[in-house]
Amino acid sequence: AFLKLCDKAKQILGSENSIPFKEIFTDYRGFVIDIPCVLHSPRGQKGFALVNQLLYESLEQEVSTVKQLADAEAFHASRLRSQVLRTRLWGTFLADRLTLLLEEVNTHTNAKPDP
Repeated sequence: AFLKLCDKAKQILGSENSIPFKEIFTDYRGFVIDIPCVLHSPRGQKGFALVNQLLYESLEQEVSTVKQLADAEAFHASRLRSQVLRTRLWGTFLADRLTLLLEEVNTHTNAKPDP
């Protein structure tokens, strides 16, 4: 089920609109945090790493689009404004949710069992 969710995430993140990923993030996070064995399998690790890479690339693409619109010969303020707002929304989501998830994963991974 986790790998299917990763495939869905890859499809969303490979499209021009990454925002729908927010709708599946809760399930994605739930698998990663609540079912730790997911990240113990090589396929689970690969899916997790690929989704994280695609999330990073999606933000890079949003920022690149802002730069392209700002540098375009035919300046369209409304399009630039819309893209800036969209990039800020996506960046905020990633900074808040993904950063916290990665910290939780590191905490769970580095936790030592009680003696």
